[in-house]
Amino acid sequence: MSDRVLASCSDRLCQVNSTISTFNHESLELLVRKFRENSISLEKILPLLHVFKESDKENLAREAQRDKLFREKWFQMLTFICDLFNSQGIQYTLIKILDYPYARMSDLDILILDPLEELKAVEQLANKGFKIFGFRLLAHPLKIMALKINDSNPKVCVDFYPAPAWIRKKVCDAEVIFHRTRIADVSGIKVAVPSSEDSFYLVGTHAYNHLRFTLAEILHGLNEIHENFDWEYLFNLAVSYGTADAIYLYLKLLDTYSKKFRCYSSIPEHIFKPYAKFKICRHIDSWFEGSLRILEFPVHVPTGIGCIYSSTYHCITIRPHLSISDLLYDFLTHYLTLFSKAILNKT
Repeated sequence: MSDRVLASCSDRLCQVNSTISTFNHESLELLVRKFRENSISLEKILPLLHVFKESDKENLAREAQRDKLFREKWFQMLTFICDLFNSQGIQYTLIKILDYPYARMSDLDILILDPLEELKAVEQLANKGFKIFGFRLLAHPLKIMALKINDSNPKVCVDFYPAPAWIRKKVCDAEVIFHRTRIADVSGIKVAVPSSEDSFYLVGTHAYNHLRFTLAEILHGLNEIHENFDWEYLFNLAVSYGTADAIYLYLKLLDTYSKKFRCYSSIPEHIFKPYAKFKICRHIDSWFEGSLRILEFPVHVPTGIGCIYSSTYHCITIRPHLSISDLLYDFLTHYLTLFSKAILNKT
């Protein structure tokens, strides 16, 4: 029930009606947790506030207001970063911005074309009162985070990516993304972002690397698809970097979601056929047919597919383009999320 309510509240095209008038306190807590786990602002539940008990209305309204203030803070940071980098002539593109207005995004992810541009950007932020941090656990040495000193909570982080890679799993080259970068209007702010296809690709591979797809990421993918969407480019990109499994699973999720909640198919049937030649994609088909009859958000990727099969397939594909050490880091990255979940007892 909570998943149906989440979808009906979040997706304006959702055709599945759900009632929450019978929710008790425990199920209300579950619903709030669902919104949090799926990176969707509680602002989307405000139109239904009248169905809750008086004792719950105040708490929900307060949490929704916090989400609204954080979204506003995120956009303020976005404006600041874009104005600063544009004024300094820094070449950048903002990646993983979800094309869904009520997505809860905790940081700004910035892809830089080369190390000198990253150094220039970091120096500018340091001069503006930002503290610079490095990352551990397999992270690339140029993977850097900047955080405004003395900023009030919650804080908006600025994450620099030296390449399109999730931890050390390489999914693309920066030159490919920059070649197709466009200027988009993000809530009135002119922002350098990847093309629709590249944005779809980066969000899909990133979610797959984390072994879960949130509803916000599913809605993002559906919003990126348009009449002139280049399906062939997306397929060729995925094949080139050994990520056909991630993109195929993302496409299957979008198709399954749209059929169940929007009552139509968003993905043309012929789009799936080229992926069938990959054994790992056939494993994904078996998983969908056997286990994914009811969508629960977020959708968790089986570790056998997302870790074991994926690490073998991806590393064999990418091997000619990486050094031995980078290939080892790439392979280990497939298991880092799994190990982290095991440590946190979330497997």
